[in-house]
Amino acid sequence: MKGGSLLQNTALPDPLSVPPPMPIPMPEGGGERNSNPIYAFLNAHVVSHFLPDMPVRVSAERALGAFQNVFAIESFMDELANAAGADPVAFRLAHLTDNRARDVIQAAADKFGWSTPPAKQPGFGRGFAFARYKNLAAYCAVALELSVEHETGRIQLGRVVAAVDSGQPVNPADYG
Repeated sequence: MKGGSLLQNTALPDPLSVPPPMPIPMPEGGGERNSNPIYAFLNAHVVSHFLPDMPVRVSAERALGAFQNVFAIESFMDELANAAGADPVAFRLAHLTDNRARDVIQAAADKFGWSTPPAKQPGFGRGFAFARYKNLAAYCAVALELSVEHETGRIQLGRVVAAVDSGQPVNPADYG
């Protein structure tokens, strides 16, 4: 990164030149990071529009587009599972060909006890999500439960279980 890209540059008496904005190629991507679903869909089509001129300086928010794109994909996976009358975890597993992804999802679901649904209670729910960093690095699946207080809208996070496969440790001897 060149110094001209940093916000602090604008406070310098003689600011450095700002490099021209350029799209970041996939799989690292910029705003489109993780926009290509890792799920096996026959007709997936992702469109990205790079806007080099913006009215305000934008920031990477530490995850570029990944967190927004994963949220959108995982929310839609829940909607698709619901429309199909399928369990959200089973639906995800049915649309994955990557065995490591499947193993991470299954591990999180098993440890959480996903296959035993809780009794229906007003304001109580549970959720499941999965992502792979840049669709080429570490895998992570999360199951959680939460409650929402109807009168105030206050959200209380309950139990959370995550399973991660980040690959081989750098020094396996350190991990027994």
